[in-house]
Amino acid sequence: MEQHVGEAFLSVYNWATGTKLRVDRSGKPPEPDVLCRDERTGQEIGIEVVGAYYGEDHAKAAWGTGRGAQTEGYQLTRPDWEENKRVLDWVLQSIHDKAGKRYTVSGRLLLVVFTHPARLYLAQEEERLEELRIPTRHPFDEIHVFSQHGELYQLFPERQWILR
Repeated sequence: MEQHVGEAFLSVYNWATGTKLRVDRSGKPPEPDVLCRDERTGQEIGIEVVGAYYGEDHAKAAWGTGRGAQTEGYQLTRPDWEENKRVLDWVLQSIHDKAGKRYTVSGRLLLVVFTHPARLYLAQEEERLEELRIPTRHPFDEIHVFSQHGELYQLFPERQWILR
């Protein structure tokens, strides 16, 4: 999953920012999940990937399907605004969890939080994205939220849309 998300993220990121990053290989702990190379400078870039879901049942359904297992689909039982809040709570918790870890990479380090919910559009949740409080201490040069719809919002170092 991490390699796939890393490649999808770079496709959007490179197009929107004019950079030329390419995936080199999967990382091995304590390296980040994906190691990339800047084709212009040769600098190594690490990407740590984490998924965000509606909840544990949604995560199990998504992971089981992705691994070829027969799982029951996740059924939304609450209004979208409430379900979306749950996903963004997961985003914030994931950032806090990753903030305390140490990674080995020679260049920059990016965190990409990939949102799995099909009915979550980040552009509709811009106000909530702006309210997310990033820990003051973390190892990341950039933190992004990336939706399966190709929306890309940077939470750190600046709050801004990369692509919506």
